[in-house]
Amino acid sequence: MDYPVELCRLVIRNLDIVETLPEVLSSLETRFFTSVNARVEERVKRQGRNLWKGYYNFAPAGEEEDTSFALSVWPDAGNGDYAAYFTLGYTEEGEAERDRWFSRAAGVKGSALCLRFEADYAAFGLKPREYRQRLAAFYAANPALAQAGFHISSYTEGICRPFSFEAEKLAAACPDFGEILTPLDEALDDLFKVQDSFDAFVRQLAAELPPSCRKV
Repeated sequence: MDYPVELCRLVIRNLDIVETLPEVLSSLETRFFTSVNARVEERVKRQGRNLWKGYYNFAPAGEEEDTSFALSVWPDAGNGDYAAYFTLGYTEEGEAERDRWFSRAAGVKGSALCLRFEADYAAFGLKPREYRQRLAAFYAANPALAQAGFHISSYTEGICRPFSFEAEKLAAACPDFGEILTPLDEALDDLFKVQDSFDAFVRQLAAELPPSCRKV
């Protein structure tokens, strides 16, 4: 058999639950990420409403919805998107499309959510390889990033601060997930501690643009 016999027997004995799992998980994801979006928005705006810009409507099933934020002085890419920003994402582990975001939140199979710094390298006049080199040099020159838990993503051109939640705590808190978001708060605390380093990096990239293109 492809799966352990006891697992198969457990599934057979609970087929009524198995049949409802997709709907249950979708409902849990919606409720959980509604809490996550609200917490990110609250914490970002607490830093100063004029200091940051952002939108906070990530939904696992949505293609356009996103939770991303940036310093207000950082440039836009010209297409309505930010040229540099932080976004809610997930780490490279467990990246298969079949994996659910709620499973990532619970650290299933070593996966995790993350706050990730990204930039539209084309908006800064860079090619992908040039940007990757600049990003690596920036990370190496700022050890405070690693100390704050950030690492360079191996599958996106960004820098991630992973975080996840204990499944038992998620279960105990359900349906009010807003009370157990400490790992997210800690990740945001670490981000705000090193925001000046990211700001300096974005400003440096923007300063190298032709004068007519600079917005920072």
